[in-house]
Amino acid sequence: MKLSGRSVLTLLFLAAYLLVTVLFVLREIPITSDDEFYVDYFSEYREFGDQLLFEVIDEPLFKFYTNLSQSMVSPVLGVRILILLTILPHLVVAFRLGGWRGHTYASGYFLFVELAPHLSWVQLRQGFAIGMLILFLHLGQGRWRSWGVAVLGLIHTSFLALSPCFLLVHLKRFLAYVLVVLLLLGLLANLDLATQLSFLLGRREAVYLDAEPTYSMAYAVYSVLLIIYVTVWARDDCNGDSLLIYHAMCALIVPMFFMTTLGAFAERLYFFVRCFELSIVVQSRRPQAVWVAAGYFGANVVYTVYHSYVNFGTGGGILDRYLQVFTI
Repeated sequence: MKLSGRSVLTLLFLAAYLLVTVLFVLREIPITSDDEFYVDYFSEYREFGDQLLFEVIDEPLFKFYTNLSQSMVSPVLGVRILILLTILPHLVVAFRLGGWRGHTYASGYFLFVELAPHLSWVQLRQGFAIGMLILFLHLGQGRWRSWGVAVLGLIHTSFLALSPCFLLVHLKRFLAYVLVVLLLLGLLANLDLATQLSFLLGRREAVYLDAEPTYSMAYAVYSVLLIIYVTVWARDDCNGDSLLIYHAMCALIVPMFFMTTLGAFAERLYFFVRCFELSIVVQSRRPQAVWVAAGYFGANVVYTVYHSYVNFGTGGGILDRYLQVFTI
């Protein structure tokens, strides 16, 4: 059977995605301080406490996974399996989307600075939770989707802050957006939320409140411009609920970019927003949606190139990480 040119191209893309996935899973461990943390974390059995509230904010599902892994495989292999579980849901989603939408999603996931090059390298626990959430949003139906969103805070504490954004779809659209605007104005009016949030965010997340963010102010402005682009050009007659959730998360996170105490925490929350944003763009059904996706993809690739140039040689740039992956 003779394959068409499109089929051959699809197979080449699929082979590339699988190759990069394998290389990420087989990369050297430990290579970063986060790797060392996860190897140590997977080396010990984690006790469950007696206080229910504390356990809810202490990520019991991730603790259960690490305990299960610790009893069956080596710590390094446990980390490798976690990297695979971080990437695999996105490949499933890309396959389900199919066509140019699936290729754009998968390519964006592997190329955008905040996604695979970061979530499969340092923020593995958050990358795992993001992958599970994206999988639930694309494959889940009705209550399954709601339950999927609800339990992700048990994998990574930051999702406890984002989960309420998904509940807004049950309100009248006007009322929901009134709440989003009030949230935005409230955060802009209160420039120091560290004291109020430190307990709710849990022990590990609290340490990020006063940490120095790694992004520049230009990145914050660039993110705001992307929000405007997606709002104006990716909107269609069917994605109103997704855009509402997206706007609510942006109203929660973007003001934190401009706060001295919450910048690093906002950066970590924004990883999911970027992934959700990509999902909205590739699923848009408006006329000429492919060109909207091309513009969004192109803008992110430009930033990826800039990020690679500025951070080349530091070990933190996307090009550095891919060079390390391809030289295992």
